[in-house]
Amino acid sequence: MNYLKKLLWITLASAALAQPALHPDSLAFSSLKWEIPDGNAYRSVIKGIPTYFAQEKLPIFTLQLSFKAGELYGQGENGTAQLYRSLLRTGGTKTYVPSQLDSILDLYAIRLSVSGDESKTVVTVSGLSDQFDRAVTILAELLAAPRFDEKRLARDKSILKEKIGHRFDNPGPVMMTAWKKLLYPESKQASLLSTESVDKVSAADLKQFHQQMVSYAPVIAACAGSISKKQLDGAIKKLFPSTRTAKEPVVIVPDLNPTHTLVIVQKPINQAYIITGQAGLKRPDDRYYALTIFNEILGAGGFNSRLVTKVRSDAGLTYSISSSVESNYRYNGSISASLFTKSESVNHALGLTVETIKNTLAETLTDEEINEKRYSFIASLPSSFRSGSDIVSTYQENELLGRPMDHYRNYPKVLEEITTDQVMKTARATIKPESFVTMIVGDTTELFKAPAWNGVNISTMNPLILTEESLIDFNVK
Repeated sequence: MNYLKKLLWITLASAALAQPALHPDSLAFSSLKWEIPDGNAYRSVIKGIPTYFAQEKLPIFTLQLSFKAGELYGQGENGTAQLYRSLLRTGGTKTYVPSQLDSILDLYAIRLSVSGDESKTVVTVSGLSDQFDRAVTILAELLAAPRFDEKRLARDKSILKEKIGHRFDNPGPVMMTAWKKLLYPESKQASLLSTESVDKVSAADLKQFHQQMVSYAPVIAACAGSISKKQLDGAIKKLFPSTRTAKEPVVIVPDLNPTHTLVIVQKPINQAYIITGQAGLKRPDDRYYALTIFNEILGAGGFNSRLVTKVRSDAGLTYSISSSVESNYRYNGSISASLFTKSESVNHALGLTVETIKNTLAETLTDEEINEKRYSFIASLPSSFRSGSDIVSTYQENELLGRPMDHYRNYPKVLEEITTDQVMKTARATIKPESFVTMIVGDTTELFKAPAWNGVNISTMNPLILTEESLIDFNVK
């Protein structure tokens, strides 16, 4: 019997080896037709609240509420917004002390979190679908009657002050903080939180922030999961039982008028952290996509981008360099290049970076290079729509930013219509290296010893010297 089995296996193996090997090029696949989902198919309005919903098969759910609430609108200043985001979830409710709320959420495997930034506050709850109604009940009580427990507030204040004490341990955060102060002088965007202001925040301040947010801040909901539309409708009505009239907040726009061309923050390190650039765009702006394509070629596109090739690979002046065209819908962002290098190479690295930007602007780029970058953006688009959860969160953010519903469906066409000539004309008209301002973090004693390079010498450029302590002051003067 064993002999017959062996003989059979040998026969089958011989037959398989006798078959000609298939070349990958000969493999045939059916065509895949994919279209960007229409956001309108997922959108409804429940009690005046725009709500995106996608039904999914897995027995889980995620419900997210995005409010326009934050420091950018003059709300929750001086640490209130940060403490609110950490304490809303952990501070308990009118019914439950913090430890009880923690236990209930753990018992039913419900995850409740609060996050956000200067322009939004996001409340998210998720878990198993059979716990959806329970999770909504807990969230409804949290929105209606948060406790903001005094002991938890004291703990979170201590944590926040500890973070403030260590925010300048690394040079990267120092550079970015100082960059905002240079680019946006005398603005709230450039202000720094102090331990004194954190101490002044009270539970009453948090309740006021919460009341304003829940009652008046524009909110957009997004939900995906194995629940029914009827359940979601009931959930939104339970979360917002009272009629609310949303008030569009006023953005506090910073003044874009740098008062210095070169600022150095003294820090006793053996490297120089450099960022150089200019004020950029406030979206929507017709120039944005052309500039983004150019930016990929300049320094955002990896190892074959100009800055990485010239400054990193050819000159060996840095391990990391990149360029950025900020996408900002609230106020003008920045167009910049950033890198770090040895202290003795600061003039060479800065000079070569600006020179490379100028040379790239002067180049005649090829259609092939532009097309490669253009279609890389188009090819990445499906990653924003991989699941129902992706779709509703993508369109939620899209509406929060004030973009039209057909933004993503028009996106490929807009990119395809951008010509090589348009990319170069837009870049040359917008990016002005001769007007760049520069922020450097490093040891001034060593930086000023660096040899000049091609006429670049920061020690002769009348730099403003700051200390890390002086960054706490509101203005750069």
